[in-house]
Amino acid sequence: MQPKLTVVVPVYNTEKYLRKCLDSLVNQTFKDIEILCINDGSKDNSHIILNEYAKKDSRIKIFNKVNGGLSSARNMGIENARSEYITFLDSDDYVENNAYELALSRFVNDKVDLVHFSTNLVMEENGCERYNQDYFQHKFRGLVKLTSYVINYLDVCAWNKIYKLSIINNYGIRFPEGKLYEDNPFFWSYALVCDYAYFMPERLHNYLSRKNSIMNLTMKVQKTKVNELSHEYDRLLCFEEFLSFIFKWNLFYKVALTLEKYFEKVFRDEINHASKKNVKNILEKSTDIINKFSLNKLFPLNRLFRTLSKQKYYKIEYIEFITRKQRIFGLYRSPYRTTFCLLGIKVKKRITKNKLDKLAIDTNNKFNHLYDELSQLRQIIVSNVSKQKKERFLPNKNNLIFYNQINLNDFRYYFENLSIVANLTNDLDDSNSVFSFEHQNVFEIMKLAEEQNKLFYYIFTGFISNVIPPYGTAMPIFCSCISFVVDSQGYYNDGNVATDLENLLNTVQLDKNQLLRSKNVISEIVNKKLSKYNNYNSNFNNYREDNKKNVLVVQSDWEIYKKHYEINYNFEDMLIEAICNNPNGNIVIKFSYKCCEKQLRRYKSILANLDGNLSIKYVEDNINPFDLINQMDEVYVHNDIIGLEALMCGKPVYVYGIPFYAGWGLTIDKIPLSRRKRQLSLEELFYISYIDYCFYVNPETKTICEIEEALNYLLKIKSLYK
Repeated sequence: MQPKLTVVVPVYNTEKYLRKCLDSLVNQTFKDIEILCINDGSKDNSHIILNEYAKKDSRIKIFNKVNGGLSSARNMGIENARSEYITFLDSDDYVENNAYELALSRFVNDKVDLVHFSTNLVMEENGCERYNQDYFQHKFRGLVKLTSYVINYLDVCAWNKIYKLSIINNYGIRFPEGKLYEDNPFFWSYALVCDYAYFMPERLHNYLSRKNSIMNLTMKVQKTKVNELSHEYDRLLCFEEFLSFIFKWNLFYKVALTLEKYFEKVFRDEINHASKKNVKNILEKSTDIINKFSLNKLFPLNRLFRTLSKQKYYKIEYIEFITRKQRIFGLYRSPYRTTFCLLGIKVKKRITKNKLDKLAIDTNNKFNHLYDELSQLRQIIVSNVSKQKKERFLPNKNNLIFYNQINLNDFRYYFENLSIVANLTNDLDDSNSVFSFEHQNVFEIMKLAEEQNKLFYYIFTGFISNVIPPYGTAMPIFCSCISFVVDSQGYYNDGNVATDLENLLNTVQLDKNQLLRSKNVISEIVNKKLSKYNNYNSNFNNYREDNKKNVLVVQSDWEIYKKHYEINYNFEDMLIEAICNNPNGNIVIKFSYKCCEKQLRRYKSILANLDGNLSIKYVEDNINPFDLINQMDEVYVHNDIIGLEALMCGKPVYVYGIPFYAGWGLTIDKIPLSRRKRQLSLEELFYISYIDYCFYVNPETKTICEIEEALNYLLKIKSLYK
């Protein structure tokens, strides 16, 4: 009968600890296991102990082999396993008696390919055991999609995880033999072909840290220069194995945005732990890997890859290595010195600190000059656009009244009917409240209010502003906001703060009439395509592909991260997950206006090398968000309002930040928001945030108005703008 779980136990000279290890296995509360003990040429009494236990328990099977190391022993275990699941346990470690019963119960559905539990570190000090509770306590909880971002945060150890044997065999995943760091390519390869992992906080595995354990030997190797022990570039060799696996199974799309960082880390670690005489071998091996897998072509803008590929090692900071061939003749400039070589003789001239400082100052001055020129150019463009708008607008100027949102006095009519505000004035001493506007430092102003014993309110542009963003030189009629929010706790889109909006969403109950009103306003916004700003072109590109799943990925202007939270996702993490979730899809990327040209070129150069079944498009025209959303099947956002607009259009929305509309059961959230306890309908979320929480103003009458009146005004202004 096929067992449910195989436990592979490599054994080498561990007679002192072996009984405790085997006792923890034979006494497992989960009985349907096979225990494969691989005796890797032990020279002590380990084989006697193994035979003793095998006679008592038929689940224990012994395999004797010539010593070949940990990897060869584990690989023999894989080849002889007969179960559905497999795990590994070093013979000087042990597990809790209920470890495998608990872990196997976490394979809750077919999508779970890996269960990861936590570990205790047991220190062997003077014969005593000391527990370190912080050892290998992973950051994730529960069911998590395995992507390159998640993998980057995980330890690679083989013994605190349970794997599916079918995946290991189907992809031919094995431990590289004769190398240190053998866990790295095994785990990375397995994780890349997995779907989901289940993370358990329970500490089910106990790792014994002793003088001759594999991990301590590895640490010792690092400290005594790995190259001195015939493992001069094992990190690189293991990474080479991983690269071979990636390209064999066409998995580059899963690591496209992270692979260069992985390599650079491995390369730096190898160099930092190398003795001086072995730097040359590491550099040459790195060049071999770069050229073997054409990494310089996959990442054409990566300076390190280009330098290694062309063997211009002298350009690498802190290395500055010149090959034997280059020493014959040449002039080589590095960041810190100039070297002239002639027939093997090197003459070095160091760049002095004063010259470096002068170079830095000159470079900084050039950038400042360029910035000033670009700023002047922007002002000219904005002024010209504003002038054109004024000329079109002049015939109607007497029919409309506008205000300047920068001047506090012009906000006065906003607050005439608001009981929360009194004594609105520019003089702090005469007021009982302090206001923070959206571009000010909210925390400093909150502190000022507290010190002055005054009320604090945060004022921010509402969810629907006007036609264009507020620029000082633009026509006020098109840029002055028609909605605003007042919050006593902070910015409504910052999930780190329990804002007034969040409290309303947690408590307010709505009746049928309010829900109907909400539904009607949503319909009006969607049908008339009213976004926060509305200066969009009516002619736009078609980004949709009918035979593919169309996925919009939006880069935020401002990414707000969860404070005191161990896991946060940036744009690259979100993008790579969207690609991994849709390997044959059409990925449409909307970059932020803050994304610099260098970053744009990097993204485009890397993504251009992805698999042919995947389409990548870039939003390059000024398209209305609703026109873009309507072409998509799902949307990925960080904290942009376009995520809520996508919900209004009935699209699935994946959220990687902490915006106000996440955490209420409407979005697929990557970050848990435990304070948000209710399940809301779209109509409830919209009414409370857009109608209850947000205020609207009619600039014609200078009075607070309802959202419907504000939308009508916006439609009027929008028609004039055209």
